[in-house]
Amino acid sequence: MTLRREFDLPPQDVEFLDALGLPWETIVDGKVGIVIIHGFILPEGFEPRSVSVAFRIEPAYPTTQIDMAYFHPAI
Repeated sequence: MTLRREFDLPPQDVEFLDALGLPWETIVDGKVGIVIIHGFILPEGFEPRSVSVAFRIEPAYPTTQIDMAYFHPAI
C-alpha cells in the first residue's frame, strides 16, 4: 500500500499517529484535508471489526476541533 502524504500535520499529531502502529495517510479534497487511518479495530459488538476511519481537517486546524469521523466500510 502506498501511503499518501499530501499535506503536513503538526509534529505531535504525526507522533500520535505513528504510535498507533497503523498505516495512515493525508489527502486533500478541495480545500479540506483528510486523515485516514487504516486497519482501525473497533470495540466488541461493532461490525465489521476492522475499518478505515477518516477525519476532516479544516483549513484552520489546529485552532478548530475535529468533530466528525467517517468509517469505511460503514459500521
